[in-house]
Amino acid sequence: MPKDANRAAVLMRESAELGHGDAQARLAAYYRHGFGVDTDLEQARYWAVRAVQQESPRGYYALGLLLKEGSGVKQDPAAGFELIRKAADMGHDEAQMQAGFEYEVGKIVAKDLSNARKYYQLAADRDNGTAMMRLGRLYRYAIGVDRDLAKARYWFEQAHQRDVPHGTYMLADMMYWDQGGGKDVKAAIELWKQNADYWPQSAHDLGVAYHFGSDQVEANPVLAVKY
Repeated sequence: MPKDANRAAVLMRESAELGHGDAQARLAAYYRHGFGVDTDLEQARYWAVRAVQQESPRGYYALGLLLKEGSGVKQDPAAGFELIRKAADMGHDEAQMQAGFEYEVGKIVAKDLSNARKYYQLAADRDNGTAMMRLGRLYRYAIGVDRDLAKARYWFEQAHQRDVPHGTYMLADMMYWDQGGGKDVKAAIELWKQNADYWPQSAHDLGVAYHFGSDQVEANPVLAVKY
């Protein structure tokens, strides 16, 4: 485990023990993921509850995730979602993104694509790259909104700039297929190359592109096999 992670956990615990709600919520996440400490879901629950007692948005989100997953607590996805939505309504961008996702897929709450777009937009406005990617998907595939390829490409570009691999893949795909802002096969190829180690579909599509070739990129059997 990196020494800087251990040091971060020590400092976060010191702050949490002083009663800082955000630090308590972050420490809960450290215990949940084993960042700088051994994974300990009981400690994750303890610190998440402490954070909620401080009315910390991050605390509501942390406890909501534990309830949703049944990690360190009895699983209760519905109650978990309510806490996640509360955090979202308090302005926590990760909770807003998660709330949007839950409304889009409709597994633990009734599907509501209008609310999905609303919460994705709120998170995107707070610079959440994953929410930007998911907004792009809504507009590209007309999920609860009118299809708008220009908006889709815009949001994928924003997600790419924030190092979201799925966003990079989708931006390259739209460039390759001339959707929402002009065809640029060479740029698509370069993005797929950069993204190949992070998003398997990028490597797959890169191999296909080199296998068949195009007016902008020559077929290359060696590179096709490589990717």
